[in-house]
Amino acid sequence: MSIMDLVAVAAAALASGWLAIRAYMLKPAFASWCSAPGIVWASILALSVVCGIAALSIVRTGVHATPRETMLLLTLAWVAFVMLVNLHRQAPEAVHDA
Repeated sequence: MSIMDLVAVAAAALASGWLAIRAYMLKPAFASWCSAPGIVWASILALSVVCGIAALSIVRTGVHATPRETMLLLTLAWVAFVMLVNLHRQAPEAVHDA
């Protein structure tokens, strides 16, 4: 595995984890946090699964990640992180307003 492969796998794994946490926190049954329509959290969860599959495919197949794939996965990881931080900032306000 090259450095680019390791960066791509790490970014995909982080994006997958952060998106899964955010999807879980937006779940309508998770009442102590902000809720969202089912399609929103299901879509975020689906993107989490896709990121996880991307990480596993790079590790398991031995096919190297391209620079474009690595850049896309890094961007997804950054967006997932920002979305998770944003939810943490909004959630206490929503809990106190209730």
